[in-house]
Amino acid sequence: MNQLSDYHRERVRAVLQSSPLVPVIAIQDLEDAVPLCQALVDGGINVLEITLRTEHGLKAIEQVRKAIPDAWVGAGTVTSIAQYRQVEAAGAQFVITPGVTEAILEFGVTSEAPLLPGIATISELMVGYNLGYREFKFFPAEVAGGIPALKAFNGPFPDVTFCPTGGIRRNTAADYLALGNVQAVGGTWLTPRMWWRPKTGRRLPRLRVGVWLISDFRLGFPAWKFWSGRTLGQGFRETLRAHPCALGAGHPWPATFPETLPQSACHTFR
Repeated sequence: MNQLSDYHRERVRAVLQSSPLVPVIAIQDLEDAVPLCQALVDGGINVLEITLRTEHGLKAIEQVRKAIPDAWVGAGTVTSIAQYRQVEAAGAQFVITPGVTEAILEFGVTSEAPLLPGIATISELMVGYNLGYREFKFFPAEVAGGIPALKAFNGPFPDVTFCPTGGIRRNTAADYLALGNVQAVGGTWLTPRMWWRPKTGRRLPRLRVGVWLISDFRLGFPAWKFWSGRTLGQGFRETLRAHPCALGAGHPWPATFPETLPQSACHTFR
């Protein structure tokens, strides 16, 4: 039986260590793919999970990989080996599945794009563990037991780390990130459609998607002040690690931003 190589594990670790937040992106309009992902990267989020939940997933992966070569661009909602091959051909740098089959796990062992398999139970974890997997997506996190389940998993499998997704919100993400076996959290809540592609006909003249995610959470002062002399990405990561409660509830999203923010963090959408 083939075992997952150290190379594959290191690649998955590199992805999860690059950003504690992983947006689960469903592209409804292909023309939005690159601008939206660029806004996220400009805001400090450089891991992008573009899902196959819409017909534009494959093309979006291809376009974003070419347009934003410095970001980690992966494919989500991959449910078959045929789809796995398609996203690899489109340029996906990693693959995330909502669940596992033995066939997908075995394919991931030798695939070009490393696999972050989705599991919901400890039995599913054990199947992947026996093949050498040590990093998993925990999905659907809230339905499958949430934080208590992850704490329980840590007993028999202290060397396994997770990226929980599913039902996590801004006010609960920090609680997950505080766990020792959680490297990152993901979800669609990071890119609510109302922020960037309203159907009302109104224009959002300067949508700062990434900046909205990483500014002025619950720190008692605007996060951008804490980042003096840092890039947005550095400030984002340092703020979250220094203040794990930064994503908690009780503090409103910032309504305004200083005019001195770099223009690269501002994008206009129709």
